[in-house]
Amino acid sequence: MAKRPGGLIYWVDEKPPGFELAVLAVQHIFLMSSTLVLPVVLVTEIGGGFDQVRAVVALTMIACGLGTMVQAMRWHGIGSGFLCPNLCGPNFFGASVEAAWLGGLPLMRGMTIAAGLVEALFARVVHRLGFLFPPEITGLVVLMVAAGIVPLGASKFLGINYPGEPIRGTNLLAATLTLLVMVGINVWGKGKLKLYGVLIGMAFGYLICFLLGLISSVQFHDVMAVGWVAVPQFD
Repeated sequence: MAKRPGGLIYWVDEKPPGFELAVLAVQHIFLMSSTLVLPVVLVTEIGGGFDQVRAVVALTMIACGLGTMVQAMRWHGIGSGFLCPNLCGPNFFGASVEAAWLGGLPLMRGMTIAAGLVEALFARVVHRLGFLFPPEITGLVVLMVAAGIVPLGASKFLGINYPGEPIRGTNLLAATLTLLVMVGINVWGKGKLKLYGVLIGMAFGYLICFLLGLISSVQFHDVMAVGWVAVPQFD
């Protein structure tokens, strides 16, 4: 039997109380929603307008939902049988931007579908190739994937939208304080407080942005005026 790691709040077969599950679910939704910035950045990179951004985000959310259901089914060898929510990852971000530059969104969608099919087929045999992927190799691959979006993350952290722009002190201050809160809760938080580090950090970040004028009251009211449930628009 596996030994329980020290400092772990809940073990693999333990079930947190309903309230904690609800809060953690909300935190996970916010965390997943934050990845939708990637398709927004992708469309704006090729000069797309608001309608294109809205359509791509809507299609991305639908694709994530369908992918999650397929992953959870485990039907005739399709899917893992686990609830593994799909989200926007940085794996193909660089290639997607290049494809969108060359052939627009249609080429980018075709590339994504083709890459997904290749991954699905490769997944059938990858377990036999484990000797080719020791921890050193897989760790390096994960590091390279994360490093691929460092320029994007760093520019947003510093408040730089276009090359040559100066660093914006308010953006840097807000991003630094938000990061420190998240890291501080995760490292020095006591008990179950560590479970909510991301949610608390995001709430703190929005508050700081509002106080520093990075988010106006008009923008806040515009967001609150949007319906909680709506049919996606693709036009």
